[in-house]
Amino acid sequence: MSKDLYVYSGIEPGKKGAGNFVLFFLNKLKSNNIHFKLLYNQTPDGKFVKLLKKLGLITFFKPFFYKIIQIFPKSKIENVEVILFHPQSIGLDIVKNIIKKNKV
Repeated sequence: MSKDLYVYSGIEPGKKGAGNFVLFFLNKLKSNNIHFKLLYNQTPDGKFVKLLKKLGLITFFKPFFYKIIQIFPKSKIENVEVILFHPQSIGLDIVKNIIKKNKV
């Protein structure tokens, strides 16, 4: 590939669900010696999140977390090749901007 490759995921690579698929895909890129820069929205964790889950308030705060993430894009991505995963968690405006300025 002549351009830089970015993999931008709206969810963190992990062991469950869509995160597992992202991790599988990244491992395939690595095994084929394809160099890329990974950007993803990190899943909040820690004592505060555990407390919110315990109190049953996590579903109330989750939309605010995703809105904050969508306001602040991870990086200025222009004139590169981009692979997008879970764009609904990245945010419509950021995804539209990425599509306009890159090869997706």
